[in-house]
Amino acid sequence: MALSISTLNTNGCRNPFRMFQVLSFLRQGGYSVSFLQETHTTPELEASWNLEWKGRVFFNHLTWTSCGVVTLFSDSFQPEVLSATSVIPGRLLHLRVRESGRTYNLMNVYAPTTGPERARFFESLSAYMETIDSDEALIIGGDFNYTLDARDRNVPKKRDSSESVLRELIAHFSLVDVWREQNPETVAFTYVRVRDGHVSQSRIDRIYISSHLMSRAQSSTIRLAPFSDHNCVSLRMSIAPSLPKAAYWHFNNSLLEDEGFAKSVRDTWRGWRAFQDEFATLNQWWDVGKVHLKLLCQEYTKSVSGQRNAEIEALNGEVLDLEQRLSGSEDQALQCEYLERKEALRNMEQRQARGAFVRSRMQLLCDMDRGSRFFYALEKKKGNRKQITCLFAEDGTPLEDPEAIRDRARSFYQNLFSPDPISPDACEELWDGLPVVSERRKERLETPITLDELSQALRLMPHNKSPGLDGLTIEFFQFFWDTLGPDFHRVLTEAFKKGELPLSCRRAVLSLLPKKGDLRLIKNWRPVSLLSTDYKIVAKAISLRLKSVLAEVIHPDQSYTVPGRTIFDNVFLIRDLLHFARRTGLSLAFLSLDQEKAFDRVDHQYLIGTLQAYSFGPQFVGYLKTMYASAECLVKINWSLTAPLAFGRGVRQGCPLSGQLYSLAIEPFLCLLRKRLTGLVLKEPDMRVVLSAYADDVILVAQDLVDLERAQECQEVYAAASSARINWSKSSGLLEGSLKVDFLPPAFRDISWESKIIKYLGVYLSAEEYPVSQNFIELEECVLTRLGKWKGFAKVLSMRGRALVINQLVASQIWYRLICLSPTQEFIAKIQRRLLDFLWIGKHWVSAGVSSLPLKEGGQGVVCIRSQVHTFRLQQIQRYLYADPSPQWCTLASSFYRQVRNMGYDRQLFIIEPEGFLRNLSTLPAYYQDTLKTWSMVSVLRQGATEGEDILNEPLLYNPSFKTRMLESISIRRRLCQAQLTRVGDLLDFEKSDWVDSQAVMQRMGFLTTRVPHRLLKEIKDTISPDSHTFIDGVLHAGEPRPPWNSSPPDIIIAPKTRQSPQAPPSPNLSQLENFPLTRFHDITRKLLYSLMLHTVHFLALISRYDTIWRRVLNEGERPQWRAFYSSLVPRPTGDLSWKVLHGALSTGEYLARFTDSPAACPFCGKGESVFHAYFTCARLQPLLALLRKLYLQFWLHFSPHVYIFGRPVSRDNKEKDLLSNLLLALAKLVIHKSRKQCLEGGNPLPAEVLFRVLVRSRIRAEYTQAVFTGRLKEFADQWAIDGVLCSVSPDLVSVQTILTLPYLSAL
Repeated sequence: MALSISTLNTNGCRNPFRMFQVLSFLRQGGYSVSFLQETHTTPELEASWNLEWKGRVFFNHLTWTSCGVVTLFSDSFQPEVLSATSVIPGRLLHLRVRESGRTYNLMNVYAPTTGPERARFFESLSAYMETIDSDEALIIGGDFNYTLDARDRNVPKKRDSSESVLRELIAHFSLVDVWREQNPETVAFTYVRVRDGHVSQSRIDRIYISSHLMSRAQSSTIRLAPFSDHNCVSLRMSIAPSLPKAAYWHFNNSLLEDEGFAKSVRDTWRGWRAFQDEFATLNQWWDVGKVHLKLLCQEYTKSVSGQRNAEIEALNGEVLDLEQRLSGSEDQALQCEYLERKEALRNMEQRQARGAFVRSRMQLLCDMDRGSRFFYALEKKKGNRKQITCLFAEDGTPLEDPEAIRDRARSFYQNLFSPDPISPDACEELWDGLPVVSERRKERLETPITLDELSQALRLMPHNKSPGLDGLTIEFFQFFWDTLGPDFHRVLTEAFKKGELPLSCRRAVLSLLPKKGDLRLIKNWRPVSLLSTDYKIVAKAISLRLKSVLAEVIHPDQSYTVPGRTIFDNVFLIRDLLHFARRTGLSLAFLSLDQEKAFDRVDHQYLIGTLQAYSFGPQFVGYLKTMYASAECLVKINWSLTAPLAFGRGVRQGCPLSGQLYSLAIEPFLCLLRKRLTGLVLKEPDMRVVLSAYADDVILVAQDLVDLERAQECQEVYAAASSARINWSKSSGLLEGSLKVDFLPPAFRDISWESKIIKYLGVYLSAEEYPVSQNFIELEECVLTRLGKWKGFAKVLSMRGRALVINQLVASQIWYRLICLSPTQEFIAKIQRRLLDFLWIGKHWVSAGVSSLPLKEGGQGVVCIRSQVHTFRLQQIQRYLYADPSPQWCTLASSFYRQVRNMGYDRQLFIIEPEGFLRNLSTLPAYYQDTLKTWSMVSVLRQGATEGEDILNEPLLYNPSFKTRMLESISIRRRLCQAQLTRVGDLLDFEKSDWVDSQAVMQRMGFLTTRVPHRLLKEIKDTISPDSHTFIDGVLHAGEPRPPWNSSPPDIIIAPKTRQSPQAPPSPNLSQLENFPLTRFHDITRKLLYSLMLHTVHFLALISRYDTIWRRVLNEGERPQWRAFYSSLVPRPTGDLSWKVLHGALSTGEYLARFTDSPAACPFCGKGESVFHAYFTCARLQPLLALLRKLYLQFWLHFSPHVYIFGRPVSRDNKEKDLLSNLLLALAKLVIHKSRKQCLEGGNPLPAEVLFRVLVRSRIRAEYTQAVFTGRLKEFADQWAIDGVLCSVSPDLVSVQTILTLPYLSAL
């Protein structure tokens, strides 16, 4: 079913004739839903509207001269209207409707015309939208009276406060401007006003929809409305009910926890081996065997699901029966039995929800406690984003029929994967002079693939990936590899001999992922091959071999898939080239080539020929031929598959080999460019740059514009050889310096050339001093969008879950650009505040520094952006100092560093004292200024003595190893810089084979006498060691090496910088700087660097407070066992409670009394209620604490107030008992919290020790039921029946011990 929506500002409809005009216009358009603004309607006019319009009409009035919004439904659109709300009089009308099983929120908006009033309106709109269920779809249309895109207005308009509010609203609720999304380059307007000879045009009328509905949007148009100065905007979208189901079977990984299932699989496969002789080939036997495994999995799942459902149904019946018996009864035994059964039912439903959780692929959050509706909602949204409801045919005709859509997709990819003829002459031209693989590595590649290699490949494969057509996952193969692995190796050996893999390995499912742009165009869906796991194992094994030789044959300026190279090398190079060009006055052209379907157009014949040109051996080339022999794919459209089609060209995106094969395939083209183009040639620094490449993202650097024509000639050769295409019209470039478009060759003038900004590998770069602001605007929008998607779920996530969302799904989106660019402190603070607001959902109970500490140190591990940025800078310094071979950007970085205070130091900057460079960094680009500021935050210790050629580069200034009286003088340092005498080697005279004499130093430094130079030289010589003197004498005698000298990377240790707290710090506190290990900078890990920066940035906040507020009552002693609060047995929200108790992050009576009228007294005993009282000293808790003490004694464990509050350390020898004892402590705090909450809400809770017994008993029952289903009774007994304290286990029964019963519970 298609829904047509329109929005129109009517300029007033109080006049009956104008009303007829508007309604007639809407009927002609055939709109299902119409949003009208500025209608000037009043209640008296409603009757005439309802009389003239056949469908339903909803009004929101203000006055007869201003505002007013009306929403109309056509007579053919009759949804169930759940609610109609006039949110803001005359300006905002909200309809909540249900159609085709889905709920839609239709919002009609008329924003004010003045900036401050408009900002308040958008704030009110945002606040109201927060009340809408995040699972429901949003459709917002109307007159926004503001534009966000410069293309949407004919004259610039001054920005006002409403812009940031509207941008934040759009990002937060993940809304999409449909017309702009489908027409990214078109300029059109919806409002036109001519006054006093001036024309004002803008696109202020828009329709926004939820981003996950974008794939349903079929078309959006602007239609002239002759009776208004506004035009009508319309949207056509599909609202056909979604029936999410898998296009093919996927294995459920949760079955691997079932011992009975594992035994069935192994027994089945062992029996299947006996049937090998009945098949013509091992390939056939393997394929049919996997089908048998699939049938076994399906049958077993059906059987186990039936048992579990029956158990849940029985338990549900017991709970309903108990609810009826409880009516009017105050029997505490009956209440306890009801609570126990209900808690057991809740636990079982949570376990059942994990299946949907696995399908939603959100394993990072797998320990969140939430019912299955949560995960089904996530899964439903994800499915909607991938649904294709409309595609354009080749002639532009929209196709909506599912069969027509499938045919269109299949024909498109059949054409794309069909090879074109290639030119042998062009191939020879490309392959001429390619580098070749060394004989030693070639021999290694030629050996047969072993079972050990397949095993290693499988171990390295990531989890939670979609399987291929056979449905068997990576986890399945890893679990059963001991059974399947040897057989698969034999199948593979035979397949390579015959040159063809099993059919299930040759076939891939082509899954289409949405890209940017109009999703009705099939080219805007990216095809990813879902390959069978056994195919990926082979491909991974070959990939592990291949990566060892890539650096030999692929030039350093191509970084994709080559070990030791990163994408940041490319971005750093272009970023620094732009800065270098601006500082030196160079004129350069940067041309970014747009390659069309680069991976999908690689010709297989060309690829094999290229491998042979690299001198890969016949055996290895044969492996790759076999991997692509008779390859096929089935296109997955929504929830169905097309017929198979031949995969005649292209490398499969999704295959472990695809990236490496593409890098090898494009390298001949890049080699040709390097040979024929001049590029940028510099003498100082000494370097040549022609291009920078990351996969198919190639950017050319040209100083001579003739290079552009040469590049076009090279591309024509490459296209003839490999079928590759470059779309010159979509390529873009940047002209730096004095270059103008008019100077370019005619063929290149139609390319989109910029003079300030170029976007390369996802980063906006320019020659300006500070990074392009657009980078950070987009990052902020990205963070808001991500947080907005999860905001509705935040309250049902544990703090650990929210921390994982922040770190893995939100903050991870901004790291890429922050590695390359220098953000402002304001940006960092703003994003950090957003993240912490999401973590706490209210008051921030502890500081940002404490929240950012890892769990083992008392925090939640929420990333500190400032500390992470400092870590990135230290990692960049690591790469600058130690990368071998050194990336090209390091040469430019050295050139920048040598300008610092005119000292001429590059790597030497990192061994001198920070005062040597911190006083004046203005000569550096902003990024390198930040890098040196970060370096000044740590202490540097040098390892060993300076030896050999390194002594010649040894810095004289600010060098802790050259502490002389003269060198400490500021004026001497300044004169040495001016004379360029800053290193030991600068004081050598190679012509005289001796040290420079005092007279020469006097002249160069500008002294009138030799007294000071003579003394300076003497002090320097006295500081140098005898061994270094011997080396220098040898250098002077031999006359070499002469400058510039090559020095080895400095061997240094970094440590925290010594800092003093303004007052005596409490002990123990949260600072760990004094315990930081001294580590060689070359070897230090990213994790350790981040820890160092985190504790340095938050030093004062961490050292000035106790590790826990409970030190006030428990004094010194054991440290809190933070990780024990979130052990495997403890539910995450329960762990949160224990964590908050230690930090005092809870609202107690004494706390609330400071801000509200709430009483400060304990609701149970009347004493002042602090967190210490509420969870420890209150008289009502003493029976519970006595019960815990008794349980601990029966476990033969020590119990004390420290253990109760801080938790018990988990030891390796006593792990199961320690985990169980920590669970009991966590459950005790949980029942205290629940009973207190029930009392504050006016209830009459059971005693805490009674609730504790009920909670433990229900948990035991739920765990026992799960253990029976999965055949893991032994594991259950080992975990829960330790020493028989809590329960005892038999094959058919679990018996709870008497310590968990009360006299009136004996019947249970």
